[in-house]
Amino acid sequence: MKITDLKNKILKEKYNDISLHGSKTLWKKDIYLVKRSQGWYKIGVSNNVNNRVYQMQSYSPEKLSYVTSVPLQGMVYYVERKVLERFRKHLEPAHVSGEWVRLQGDVKEVSNTFTKVVNKVVSSIRRKYVSDYRAIEKLIESYEPSYKHSNAIRIIK
Repeated sequence: MKITDLKNKILKEKYNDISLHGSKTLWKKDIYLVKRSQGWYKIGVSNNVNNRVYQMQSYSPEKLSYVTSVPLQGMVYYVERKVLERFRKHLEPAHVSGEWVRLQGDVKEVSNTFTKVVNKVVSSIRRKYVSDYRAIEKLIESYEPSYKHSNAIRIIK
């Protein structure tokens, strides 16, 4: 599938199906895209992308090249999984292998599409989190004011 077709399909999707699970512990890392031959790209997460590419190159017989990265703070591995899911959903099984996806198109187009998909996934997660947070605040406000400041209910902003 050409990258332009893939981009159009992914960016038209609605992201209402994203739900937050697990820890909300914050991390500061980058989600990155690295290219190897035959149009294969690796999507991964690292706090030091240059070092990670160097490590991958040491055990790869093929030349790897850094394409782009997007700095993230928050549930970065969750974002990575969601981005991979978006690509997998629109690619044939032969074009997906673990964290590697095979994309057709020039590197600049692939980079732009990757960045847009990451930003769209992050935006949808933020909307979901804000929506859930507001619902919890309304629930707390319905209790007596003493509950709002007690140790029984803790909301981390």
